[in-house]
Amino acid sequence: MVPTAVPPAGAVGDRLLATAARLFRERGFHGTSIDDIGRALSSSGPAVYRHVESKDALLAAVARRGVDQVAVAFAAAVAPDHSPGERLAAVVRAGAAATLDHLDESVVYLRERRHLPSELRGAIRERAHHNDALFIEAVQGVRPTLGRAQVGFLLQSLSGLYLSIAHYTPRVARARLEDMLTAMGTGALLGAPDLAVDAGRARSTAGPTTDGQVPERASRREMLLTAATGLFREHGFAGVGIDEIGAAAGIAGPGVYRHFRNKEELLAAAMARAREPLAAAVTRALAAATPRQSLDQLVSSYVDIAVDNEDTIAVYLNESRALGDTRRRAVRRDQRSYLEEWVMVVTRLDPHHPAGHPPGHPPDEVRAAVHGAIGLVNGYAEGRVRPPLDVVRPVLVAMTTSALDAFMGAPPARP
Repeated sequence: MVPTAVPPAGAVGDRLLATAARLFRERGFHGTSIDDIGRALSSSGPAVYRHVESKDALLAAVARRGVDQVAVAFAAAVAPDHSPGERLAAVVRAGAAATLDHLDESVVYLRERRHLPSELRGAIRERAHHNDALFIEAVQGVRPTLGRAQVGFLLQSLSGLYLSIAHYTPRVARARLEDMLTAMGTGALLGAPDLAVDAGRARSTAGPTTDGQVPERASRREMLLTAATGLFREHGFAGVGIDEIGAAAGIAGPGVYRHFRNKEELLAAAMARAREPLAAAVTRALAAATPRQSLDQLVSSYVDIAVDNEDTIAVYLNESRALGDTRRRAVRRDQRSYLEEWVMVVTRLDPHHPAGHPPGHPPDEVRAAVHGAIGLVNGYAEGRVRPPLDVVRPVLVAMTTSALDAFMGAPPARP
């Protein structure tokens, strides 16, 4: 019997859902138990079961709340007398506002619902259909040549822009951040070239996924890394055992330990896959003749890395919390270092910052914009719509560049 996704009613239910959403976001679905939720409520696991029949039902209720909050934001934002351009900006702003105001539920809906039974996931998806239709209609109002599936492909990148705020604490005022996300999201949707092919092919979820085909003569270590990365992406770090990883790589469970001491070491090695390409890309970009050429190289190189290593990027975004403190700090240090190179280039390119007269965008705004631009690419890596790669690359490059141009073209905030 599949549990139902009926949210608990009343103040107690609201507190339960808010607490579950926070823990699911911070620890992941598999890393959170009903007892954890009970303790966070100064109660107990059995007390939680008086309100929900299972952890699946609680996850479904949180995800459903995330969908409903977006619907409320859309209803308040869209007016009948909007022009097509105003309508597009309104729905992009509404999506940004809903994410900023309900970040926990938004992250759970977009990233954790994959752990639900298909019946519950499908029921929530039906509730989200209305939101998607509004978004698609708004984009098509301005870009009528795009089909529904093509717009759906663009929207998964827009989700990545919104969720970029989940990976750091923006030091930008709430209202200003909403304005920035609106400008960048609208710029990305308008700047994407038309897709020349059907973009409706969904990413397969049958078995472990990989970052490409592993050569038949790949080392066993490489086979294990590829299998582990795909499984971590699909099921989460806590939802995968060493034996499952070994089986997916065609290696008996004990054989895994000849290459990796434990599952965390496998996760750390998987995350390290993108480190060297990112560092090399930064070196090439900074050697370019102009700031614009440097930014173009940063954007195109990150798109290439994300497209070629989509599972690695998804795992990097969602599973670093499973690392020990030392490794997690090292990952964050590498991430900050890479992001600061983008910040430096965008600051040099900012048209409002010629020799400091007039002052350019504040560093915290530039940093937030860089997070958002990279998030657009990450949205593809985390999503499931998969057009051919010769289409994906130019579209993501154009969206990311257009988003940053939209940010730089807007005047900086003033106290």
